[in-house]
Amino acid sequence: MKPGVRLSRGRAALIHLTLSAVVAALAAALVFLVWYPHPFEVLAGGVSLFLLITSVDVVMGPLLTFAVFDPRKAVATLRRDLLVIGLLQLAALGYGLHTIYAARPAVLALEGDRFRVVTVVDVVDKELPLAPPGLQELPVLGPRMVRTAKPSA
Repeated sequence: MKPGVRLSRGRAALIHLTLSAVVAALAAALVFLVWYPHPFEVLAGGVSLFLLITSVDVVMGPLLTFAVFDPRKAVATLRRDLLVIGLLQLAALGYGLHTIYAARPAVLALEGDRFRVVTVVDVVDKELPLAPPGLQELPVLGPRMVRTAKPSA
């Protein structure tokens, strides 16, 4: 064993799992407090999308760490390996968060006697300039509440 590296493979993976869970909790705060506030986490499918993306991300990093960690490796090599794993994991999380952001609810519309959740992907970008003032930009901090009017004949 090299001096300075006293971790076992399992302990290194456990530390990585703990760090991954903390990052996932921070991502959950962003997703469920900002983009998908209650009750939109259920109405717009935010919970299932978040769980799919973060469960893969939280498991991928520690498993890769378990696979490549060897206390007999040189410290510089271990650092490089763990840096590459961390960057891969952050890239996967970033892509996943981008996907969740792109699918976030934009509008809760009252249509007659029912509510309809409109997600960002449902909005036609080219038609946004034609919308009434105040609705020409997609919200970032949770969906807008609007009421629709029946079309006049």
